[in-house]
Amino acid sequence: MELKQTLYKEIESLPDSEEIVKKAIRAIQRLRKQVVKAEQAPLQYTIEELKEGLQESENDFAAGRCYPSGEAFCNMEKEFPWLSK
Repeated sequence: MELKQTLYKEIESLPDSEEIVKKAIRAIQRLRKQVVKAEQAPLQYTIEELKEGLQESENDFAAGRCYPSGEAFCNMEKEFPWLSK
């Protein structure tokens, strides 16, 4: 709790400038997003879900519904050229 009080005092001591207050708000919002992102657990799948996904991929491959990675990257670069900068 002492840390929060220190934070509040720092916020109160900011100059009365709309620009500075907006920057402080954005910094706190970015920090909050980072904390929330770090607290989220990674996706976890059951063994059955993994087997189903693998079977679906193998079926797609057998049916010819796949691209070599080089071709896929070329297609992506053509469709989204700003991503390859």
